[in-house]
Amino acid sequence: MTLYEVDAVIDRTGLIGRRLEVGESTVTLADESGRADAGIVRMPGFIVPGLRDAHIHLASISAATTGVTLAGARDLDEVSELLGRHGAGDIVAIGFDETEMAGAELLTAAELDSVVGDRAVLVYRVCGHIAMASSAALDRAGVGAATPDPPGGSIDRDRSGRPTGVLRETAIDLVSTTMEDTERGVGDDQLSATITRLLELGLTSVTAMVPAGAPAWCGPDDELDRLLDLGGGHDLGIDAVLISDRVEDLRFHAGRLDGEALRFGGWKGFADGSLGGHTAALTAPYADQPGNSGTLRQDSDRFRDLAEAAIELDGSVCIHAIGDEAVSSVLDLFSDLVRLGASPERLRVEHASILSPSLIDRMADLGIVASVQPAFVASDARWLERRLGPTRARWAYPFRSMLEAGVRLVGGSDAPVEEPDPLAGARVAVSRAGWSVEESLGPDEALALYADGEFTDRAVWVSSDLDRFERLA
Repeated sequence: MTLYEVDAVIDRTGLIGRRLEVGESTVTLADESGRADAGIVRMPGFIVPGLRDAHIHLASISAATTGVTLAGARDLDEVSELLGRHGAGDIVAIGFDETEMAGAELLTAAELDSVVGDRAVLVYRVCGHIAMASSAALDRAGVGAATPDPPGGSIDRDRSGRPTGVLRETAIDLVSTTMEDTERGVGDDQLSATITRLLELGLTSVTAMVPAGAPAWCGPDDELDRLLDLGGGHDLGIDAVLISDRVEDLRFHAGRLDGEALRFGGWKGFADGSLGGHTAALTAPYADQPGNSGTLRQDSDRFRDLAEAAIELDGSVCIHAIGDEAVSSVLDLFSDLVRLGASPERLRVEHASILSPSLIDRMADLGIVASVQPAFVASDARWLERRLGPTRARWAYPFRSMLEAGVRLVGGSDAPVEEPDPLAGARVAVSRAGWSVEESLGPDEALALYADGEFTDRAVWVSSDLDRFERLA
């Protein structure tokens, strides 16, 4: 994507542009009379063809603003105070980050019981890949010492084999499906407010990861239903990438999308978990947990069937893979799909966080897409080296190396995990929050991560320091 640099886009009262004239290396903004310089205050910046978030959870953003969040909690007293704001009934909370807590430990059922008594409580870690349940929540779900670990997930246990309350990956579903959180409602008003907020941040379109016929990880019972109920009537383009475990369900729900309010974007699968939760699948154990290499969730046969169905439905294949072992496994599948005739541009590794030079070369050779989240760099920098060790941490979020190797990158936020602000993400891609700066991108390269297709009447001007934008139409 070419971004056009300009220095004359703002006049003293606002934007003068009513039409864009795109040349080989410049963009001229002219008023309706064709005068391009009258009364202009010259300001450096870039013309961007709209901004796009390539990985977002729409209804979960809405739910995150109406429910309980433990973001910023520093100790158990603050957890108690925040949970205590919830009215009667079950509590589903999000945003917990043990790395900000004294002791840096996940919450146990006993600790939750000490602050909520016999109420059913489920607390999601900020990444969404770990949750912590109270005893009442575990008991209601029938999760006990005899409960086996589900495929692709695990239940933390004490020495006697009893669950501690910590649930990882698919084990969360054992409890989440039994929770009745009456205060986390998401209706048309909340979704409309979320879409308005995204438009105000300069976004013209999003790729939304949407559970098909199942609850969102911190959102409503059926996110797809909510989005379809909302309908059109807004200016945000939404491509829905459906999260589904069965081909027949994927086909059915893809057929519900009307192409106006929602377009079918493809299928999303999960090959592993999160770095923060020690569930991202690594080729060697975590430096701070030597007996743990994470959780590889990819089921090759099932993933192949779903991927082929998504391609047949004219969609993309988007697989969450953070650790290098998970990325390698996904690239094996993508290699087979390319050999069978799939377009590499339809194959996306979501996150692609921990790589190696050889994995980067494989991605470039295949021609597949890496969907990256620059804001993760700022959030993870304080503990990445502790998790991975210095050698491996060098290859966390290697945007510059990927770009120079020829890997196509698109940028997103993974909101509500991070804020859905594309300029904030672009600034982190440039600054790297001072960490591993050799992998920094230039401002134009960072903006290109978020560029939305070809130039249209939805173009956006962004300042050179990536702090401001103005919509040009």
